[in-house]
Amino acid sequence: ANVAGLIDIVPTVCGLLGISAPAQVRGRDLSAWFGSEAPPSRELYCESVTPMQFKANGLLGVIGDRWKYIQTSRPELYDLVSDPGETVNLAGERADLVEQLQGRLRGMLEDQTRTPDEAVQTDETTARALESLGYIAGSQTDRPFELDPDRLDPKDRLEYYKTFAQLVGVMDDGKYADARKLGAELLEQDDGVCIVHFRLGGLAKSQGQLAKTIHHMRRAVSLDPRFGRAHYRLAQALADHGETDEAIVSYRRALEVRPRYAQAHNNLAVILVRQQQEQEAIDHYRRALEIRPDYPQCHFNLANAMMRSGRAELGIHHYGLAVRYRPKFAMAHLYLGKALLDAGRTDEAIVRLREALRLKPDMTDARRLLAAAQRGGRQGQAP
Repeated sequence: ANVAGLIDIVPTVCGLLGISAPAQVRGRDLSAWFGSEAPPSRELYCESVTPMQFKANGLLGVIGDRWKYIQTSRPELYDLVSDPGETVNLAGERADLVEQLQGRLRGMLEDQTRTPDEAVQTDETTARALESLGYIAGSQTDRPFELDPDRLDPKDRLEYYKTFAQLVGVMDDGKYADARKLGAELLEQDDGVCIVHFRLGGLAKSQGQLAKTIHHMRRAVSLDPRFGRAHYRLAQALADHGETDEAIVSYRRALEVRPRYAQAHNNLAVILVRQQQEQEAIDHYRRALEIRPDYPQCHFNLANAMMRSGRAELGIHHYGLAVRYRPKFAMAHLYLGKALLDAGRTDEAIVRLREALRLKPDMTDARRLLAAAQRGGRQGQAP
């Protein structure tokens, strides 16, 4: 049978729709072969870098119509025609073929490697969603072609990984007692796995245990200093714990690793405002919005900064964007209504204040300002 990969889905769907696939999409349009002869033979690159999160070498491979080669600590070679179940490893018997496939794999790996500008960086919300689907968090892992002799073969870490997968499952199901037990088992077997500490830090945070959260996140970043999300989660916990200076340091480290981390820019800016470093805070708000223009909380925060600095029109602009991107953002409607009222734009202010009250009927500031607006007055006090 001819091989196909996930990379073929987008170009094939585009082909069926009669449109061009995006330029950055890799893969082959297979639509021309639907219901007819098979497409030409080819080889595909495959990988799993997940084992590297567990102190093992990754799995890099090449698969064709007949042969499947997997490069790792103990390499594997399978004849898919005579052994479709991949039960007999021929790597020791076919050293010549292994060498050929290694060469092709090296070329594929060079072609697959993204430049820093092409690297995909997820925001915190997307990262959480990916985790819920079973993807494992971690730093942006390299794909080294050469094997690390200090790392284990992935097959030797399979039981540890299965326990970790159980931990993730029971956490997602809210079975925290079971999660703590599994976490203790993992730490007893190996206390030096970053992703385990990251998950246990998340478990502690979900139960309001800030000290434990900080402990595990500190351990995670010590094991993997390139893990931007662990620096970010550590910074959040430190800020909640009142350790502001350390939180600033951790947010800055998160941004050193992931400069396009919009939430880290926003959260750092919030702390900088409290530290009366207003201009640097504004710079971080703006950077966050360059990365993620539809970030309503950041528009709201930047609007507040603009109002404090006397730039009311910019404040109104960003309040407006906050409610555009989050129409049910009652506080943003309130503050926008207040800013419009102070600017003498009473009719617009009334619309926004009514919407704030519709969304949150017990909002007394909105009720007070709406009454003032309906009387045609202007308010000098901020909500």
